[in-house]
Parts: sequence; C-alpha cells; structure tokens
Amino acid sequence: MPLASGATQRKRGVLGRRQTADELVRHDTNPDSSRPDCVEVDAGAPPPSPSLKALLRQLPRHQQILAAVGLVLLLGVLASSGYRYQLTDSAPRGIYRFRPGPIERGRWVILCPPADAARLAVERGYLGSGPCPGGVEPLLKRVAALPGDRVAVARDGLHVNGTRLPASAPLERDLNDLPLPLAPFGEHAVEPGTVWVIGEHPRSFDSRYFGPVDERLVLSVADAVVIWEATP
Repeated sequence: MPLASGATQRKRGVLGRRQTADELVRHDTNPDSSRPDCVEVDAGAPPPSPSLKALLRQLPRHQQILAAVGLVLLLGVLASSGYRYQLTDSAPRGIYRFRPGPIERGRWVILCPPADAARLAVERGYLGSGPCPGGVEPLLKRVAALPGDRVAVARDGLHVNGTRLPASAPLERDLNDLPLPLAPFGEHAVEPGTVWVIGEHPRSFDSRYFGPVDERLVLSVADAVVIWEATP
C-alpha cells in the first residue's frame, strides 16, 4: 500500500500506466456476482456518504485552493509526529498513526514486502520507491494469521482457523493481464516468527500472492485516527 506524506498520488485504474500494488488485479467483464470483483448493490440502501474530494469540489475555487494548502500543511505537521495518510483502496482512506506495538491478529501494520514480492513490484511498477529492501515503499495491511494459526489457501479465499476472510479470493492476472504468483493452495501452519497479512480490497497485494511474512519485516503497527472513506 503506498503511503503518502504530502506527495501527489499517482492516477489509478488506467491500463498501460504504472499501477499501484492495490490495483494489480484486473476487472472481469463477466457480470457474475459470485466473482470477488463483482459487487452486489442493495437498491434500498441509503446513498454512500460523499468523499472528502467530493466535498471539496462543492466549494468555490478559491476556497478549494485554501483548503488544499491547509490540508498539505496539516499533513506535514502530522507526518513529523508519526502520522501518515493513505489514499489507496487496500485500507480505509484516512490518517493513521504509526508506532511500535504488539503484532496482533486483526491489527493494521506497516510492513516491507518479502524479497520476491518486492522484486515483482519493482519489475511491474506495483510500488513506488521507498526504504524497504529492494528500494520499494512499505505496505499497510491487516494481520490475518499469527504463529499457531492454520491458513488454508483456496480458490474462494484465505481461510484462517476454518473461517474464510472476506474479499480474499486470489486472482490469477493483474490489470495488464500478466500472471500473478499465488501462495500454494492447501493448508499451512503459520510458523513461528511469521504472519499472514491481508488487505480489505479484492485486488490488494498481500499474502494471497506472497504467502507468510517474516515478523522482522513488520515496521510498526498502525492505528486509524481519522477515516474519511471506507474501503470500496
């Protein structure tokens, strides 16, 4: 998950352009609601709350500029205090505080991708440059499984201790129609010193594709401070 600290985010969802790690899986053109990339909509549900971007667009032009400048200054101050904002689909958009803390199931963490995943991310442009081994930026993911847990990788998703995780079905090709590596299908015992991680978006780049992660690659835990848009 690319994490922003004031820089402009890259445009998303355009084939042929550089992708982010959370855009890597292409949409299927078959409108089969059983597929993980299809979303059912409840016609009776209330409309979603407007995003921050939509709210800003309702302001006069000069107020948009002032609001944008103020937001950049605020985020710069927050970044110096261990706060960051994230704008990708892998986790709810908002401001997170990064700090040392115990690695627990269900907790958001900042981690570096394993070596093979980092190499693939560089080759295909899934991730921007950053401080992680291989020169890539870190990911924001949720801890799905800890040592002692059992993870089953199947066509319909990741199962942790018998419970299937939502939106976790592994997909075989990215948005450029290139094949994706998949974690071996079957049941795995989570080894000591490793964790499995998952994003909240069906196209998230996570343990479905690179398997377990060495705990030493986990940089910090991440606490959501302000959320302005949930995961699509």
